Amino acid sequence: MLSLTGLAVGGVVMERQRTEYQLRLQQEAQARLARIGSINVLSAAVAHEINQPLAAASTYTRLLMENLEGRDFSATQAREAAVKANEQVQRAAAVVNDFRDLIQTGQRRRQRIAVDHLVDRALELVRPEFCNAGLTIHARDRAWIAPRRG
Repeated sequence: MLSLTGLAVGGVVMERQRTEYQLRLQQEAQARLARIGSINVLSAAVAHEINQPLAAASTYTRLLMENLEGRDFSATQAREAAVKANEQVQRAAAVVNDFRDLIQTGQRRRQRIAVDHLVDRALELVRPEFCNAGLTIHARDRAWIAPRRG
């Protein structure tokens, strides 16, 4: 009877260990899925943050090309478009550097920014598209007037 009880207890212990092992495997699989989900969200956010300045730089370079091809070529406008395109490329590079720092340190750099500065940056991003459409952007005491295309 003692041997049968010992075998039964041993079987229960083995079953418990097997169940605990399976539970650990499932928990590890869930943690892995959670990490993959986080990586997907992070990569989508980074792609979006990089795409914005690259799209703006593309718009500025397109404006530059149009200025160079047009009869009413203005060196000032061309220079301004080139500077703006360069700023946007630098912005994309900064996003990549910030992302690299986040991956290496696990911490994100935070900084205080005035709301009017954020509005100015947002307007800088949409300005080329508004200019192409011949629209005017008014922001408080600032106004960007885009010439009408004929």
